[in-house]
Amino acid sequence: MTNKQHYLLKSSFAFLIFVMIGYTVQFYPNTLHGFDSYVQNAVRGQLPSHLTSMFKAITVMGNVLTQFILVFLFAAIFYIKKWKIEALLVLINGAIAGILIVAFKQVYQRIRPDLEHLVHAGGFSFPSGHSLGSFLILGSLIIIIHD
Repeated sequence: MTNKQHYLLKSSFAFLIFVMIGYTVQFYPNTLHGFDSYVQNAVRGQLPSHLTSMFKAITVMGNVLTQFILVFLFAAIFYIKKWKIEALLVLINGAIAGILIVAFKQVYQRIRPDLEHLVHAGGFSFPSGHSLGSFLILGSLIIIIHD
């Protein structure tokens, strides 16, 4: 029981942080320009070309098509192994990820920062579809495989 409470407490704080960031994005978008530049310089800085290539390849793992393939591949594997509940969990989390990404992007409608991008992405920037989708899908896989 304490593990469940511990996880609920952590997820509550994560949700609270997301809401605070979303509030800033929605009502004070101009305050984020300096933050965007700072994060980009801190993370990328003067990235060597071989690392740039590696990060571009990693980014592909978060694309919609890759996430779609992962969801159906693992759902099929789990279903074949007679893990029907687990297969359903992966499918539902994949669908929830897609719905949440579209819904949140329409709610916040944050224009992408005017910075040099490694990979071109269209649409709104918050929340990151790569991050949110990967987190929900891979998180559910980690929970299934861990148990």
